[in-house]
Amino acid sequence: MRKRTSVSAKLNRLRTFRNRIYHYDPIVWDIKELVLRRKEINEILTWIEPETAKWAGKIDTFNEVRMKIKKNV
Repeated sequence: MRKRTSVSAKLNRLRTFRNRIYHYDPIVWDIKELVLRRKEINEILTWIEPETAKWAGKIDTFNEVRMKIKKNV
């Protein structure tokens, strides 16, 4: 699972995603992609530093915000 090709592919997708955010591309319209990128971020963070991943999970409000958006649409 943590072969160079799979890790590299995930990191490249996140780099591309970060670049989209940095260049003010709209990202909120594709919820499926946001969910996938969030999952990959958590997975990579767990590989790098599991304790930081746990901390990030505690302060993560993505699902709450997503539910608020769904209610207002």
